[in-house]
Amino acid sequence: MNYHSEGPAWFAYVFPFIFVAGWLLVSAGVSEASGWRRLAKRFPAQMKPKKGNADGTISLGHGVGRQYGMYNLIATRSGLFIEVNLLFRFLHPPVMVPWKEVQPVDGGKYLWWHYRELYLASEFTIQIYERQHQAIASFISTDSP
Repeated sequence: MNYHSEGPAWFAYVFPFIFVAGWLLVSAGVSEASGWRRLAKRFPAQMKPKKGNADGTISLGHGVGRQYGMYNLIATRSGLFIEVNLLFRFLHPPVMVPWKEVQPVDGGKYLWWHYRELYLASEFTIQIYERQHQAIASFISTDSP
């Protein structure tokens, strides 16, 4: 008796399309639910800066929760340039948030990592590493918005 049965051959051809469509659908949903599209309309980035005072991966929180490590940051004299990692970039255009819209919130420690939280555009929080914060501290206003 042969218990091994092969699935339909067409599934091997259709599955990649279903997977990509599902991935794009989830990415679009996260963009909308997290408020990223609204942030991108308000602060569209004209171009990606070549380098800045601080760069690296950050976490961003709003709406549906916090997305860890899917955003890249470049801090320039003009503001914070934030883009989504390539795998999640569908319907997540890059943003350039001016410094006047960035306010310090709090700091903390998770295991051995020290981080700082910043409030963007009065609705988003981002977590940056302490070393990133030290590199951009002179740009951040401590006045209330």
